[in-house]
Formats: sequence, structure tokens, C-alpha cells
Amino acid sequence: MYLSNVALNKGFLKGEKSFLLLLCCFLIGCKASQPLKPMNLPNDQKMYPYYEEGAWGLNDAAGNHLTKPIFEEAHISKFGMSLVKKDNKYGYVNSKGKYSIKPKYVKATDFVPYFSTHNPIAKVQLKGVDYFINPAGKKVTLYNKKRDPFKVYENNTSQVTDTLDFVIKSNDKYRLNYHYLSKSSKDLDSLIHDTTSIAFDTVYLLQGRVICKQNNKYGFLTRSQLKGVPLNTNPFKKHYHEKGVFKPMVECVYDTIEYPDCRSKQPNYGYLKARLSDKWGIITLSGKPVTSFDFYSIKRIDFPGKALVEYEADKFGYISIQHEGTDRNPAYSIVEHFKR
Repeated sequence: MYLSNVALNKGFLKGEKSFLLLLCCFLIGCKASQPLKPMNLPNDQKMYPYYEEGAWGLNDAAGNHLTKPIFEEAHISKFGMSLVKKDNKYGYVNSKGKYSIKPKYVKATDFVPYFSTHNPIAKVQLKGVDYFINPAGKKVTLYNKKRDPFKVYENNTSQVTDTLDFVIKSNDKYRLNYHYLSKSSKDLDSLIHDTTSIAFDTVYLLQGRVICKQNNKYGFLTRSQLKGVPLNTNPFKKHYHEKGVFKPMVECVYDTIEYPDCRSKQPNYGYLKARLSDKWGIITLSGKPVTSFDFYSIKRIDFPGKALVEYEADKFGYISIQHEGTDRNPAYSIVEHFKR
């Protein structure tokens, strides 16, 4: 009996050791299969393209050159890397101005978050094959192939107004219907309806704002102004006016207004580009100036508030738009990522 118990205990210990060995192998294997740790780069190491001497380079946030202008394309950095094009091939440059992935791809995208910011991926093409890579340049497989983070969204921005219910067209001119609450009426909820005395050449609707053109100049008003709400006041509060006193205010001052291009192909809902005399600037959808009007051109405005501007003849760089103040009374400051 004693011998059999000893043998049994030895067998148990042997089995226990085997089990522990298998468990350790399993845990090591699980650890090895964990995703790579994310690149934790601070925001102040953003890189911004600049253009001079017929080519693109990269600046740091202060406008210092990280690379010479040697690229055919250069993009704002994402997750610490900028997409660049050299000799007709795409690669990636890190925040030190060095290649993190040398140019070799026929097509490539910026890095984008996939499910979370800890898993950025880019879509590339090499030798006719499309696939996804991580920041280390390794091929990765999507968890959910139906969820494509590189889907393109088309802009759908403005609407010409022959079909708008508040517009009256007569003799190729446009007037605006509006209404407001009467202060003198016994019925405090009674509306007075009227029509603008000013006749406009063109009227557009853009995301709740009305753009009017008169004598080749453009101006803005909001839909709430057509409902008796004065500009820059609470649109959810009831505003009462004496009959004939309230009129929507439109000041047409801009020579040209254009919806900006956007690299991501997604609608940029915040800003427009406008021209005064021979220089360009950026304005809000309400017509409020965001930048001074001292740029030769504005090539595009990307979300969130990054604009590629021509600050000298044939010299381009990026600016960042900093939103300050409140939503009702916003203020803006500009950071230039280039040196004049």
C-alpha cells in the first residue's frame, strides 16, 4: 500500500509538472499574440507640408524644416508619420524627418484608427495587390472586412434656391419671405409676414445659412433671422418686434465665396474660403472672418481646421485654426506652420 501511494504521488507530481509546463507555454503564446503597442507620440510633434522650389517638404509645428523640399507629395502627419511620394512611390516619414517606411508602394493612404486609436492602419498597393499595414509596415488583417475605414464620402454642400419655400423669384431677382412675433398684438404668438425690400441676384442655402448675392457681392444670414431672431442672439428664445421694425440684415461684401477642397473627401462643415479684392481668407458659414485676407490662394481646408494656403507667390504652407470664445460668439486665432 505504501509503495503504491508513493508511486501514485510521483505520478501525480509528474502530471502536475506537465500541466504547469503546458500552462506556461499557453500563457507565453497568448502574450506573443497580443497586438503591438501603439506609437505614443506627443501632439507637438505634428508635421506639416510646405511647398517651395517646385517640390514638397515637411515642417514641424513651429515652421522649422524637417526635410528639404524633395517630395512630389507630402501630407500632414497622422499617428506620428507623414505620407510622402518620392520618385512616383509612396512611403512614410517620421517626426525626425527620416523614413519610417521607405517609398515602395504604388498607392497608399494616411494612417487611420481602426476600432480605436491604438490600432492605426493604412491601405497600400504593391505589385497590383491591395492590403493593409500597421505603423511598422507589417501586413495586417481587418477584424471586420465589412467595416472599411477608407470609404470615401462625397461632398453634398449647397442647394440652388429656385425650390426653397422662403424665396420669391420675379424678373430673375430673388426676395426672401420672413416672419416675426408682433410685440403690439394682443395675441403674443401672432406672426407678421413680410418680404425683404432688397432684391438679390442669387440665393443659396448652405447648412442652415442663406448666402445672398447682390451687385456681384456675397453676404450671409441665418434661417433663424427669417423667423424673427436677431443675429447673435438665442434662437430658442421668443423675440418680439414692433410691426415694420424688424428686417433681416444682410451685408454683401465678399467678391467670391467658394466651398473649399478637402483631402479626405469628407464634407468640411466649418469654413468657407472668400476673396476680398485680390486676396483670399477663411470665413465661417455665417460669414464671420476667421483669418486676415492676405493669402494669394487657399488650396484646401481639412478637418479639424487645417488649411493649406499660398502665403507668397508659389509658396504654400499650413495654418491651424484655433476656435476660442463660445459657440454663439466665437473667436479665432491662427497658427502658421511656416516661416515667411
